[in-house]
Amino acid sequence: MFPRLLVLVFNPQILVMEFACSVGTFCELLVNLTDEQTNVVKSLGFEYILQIKDVQLRASLLKFLLSRYNVQDGTFTIVGKNLKINHVDVYYILGLPFSGQTVKNIKPLPRDNQLVKMYANKYNKILIKDLLQEIQSGKDTGDHFIRMFMLTFLGTILAPTSSEEVPVSYLGLLGDTSQIKNINWNEFTLGFLMDNVKSVVSGHGTSKYGYKKWPCGNLVLLQVSLVRHHIVFPFFP
Repeated sequence: MFPRLLVLVFNPQILVMEFACSVGTFCELLVNLTDEQTNVVKSLGFEYILQIKDVQLRASLLKFLLSRYNVQDGTFTIVGKNLKINHVDVYYILGLPFSGQTVKNIKPLPRDNQLVKMYANKYNKILIKDLLQEIQSGKDTGDHFIRMFMLTFLGTILAPTSSEEVPVSYLGLLGDTSQIKNINWNEFTLGFLMDNVKSVVSGHGTSKYGYKKWPCGNLVLLQVSLVRHHIVFPFFP
């Protein structure tokens, strides 16, 4: 049986930087899907993600984890152990199987691309709030719905970069919606997160005052994977 996500809490007073990862926003989308739309999501290979529960990110814990990250080997040194998040963790936490084609790179799309014209606004931005509104206002289950769902999924769970918008380049993964189920989203999600963790810890996202931004990507994987490895930090709010 697929394990249910744990609901964690944090003290909002310690939050000084904005998280890109937004499980709550994605959960808001899921509860408003019609039965037909839910079946489409299942057909894409994301049946288990429909069970996801909101997970509140704990800023103090995440800051501690970043401080324990080893750039050389990609592990986290915690209580004498070198731990590495792997594809099994991603499967247990997000229900994404480790199978399918590797996403090697995502190329930028020109503004005159047909998909960009369809999904980006006049400022060449894809806003998450617009995607949610569009999905919730209709009952479409075709390619248009699939792309809007996947853009929201990518922008909040799989590879978030902002709490407000989704990179237009992600449309490059969604041209042929029949191929979505053939992509290794497990590998994609983990790789995106760890590349960004490495970048921030290496100094690209830091200043003399500490971290000036959170790594992009699914920070829930950092937090919840510790529960899977039986490590508990009761001293973190």
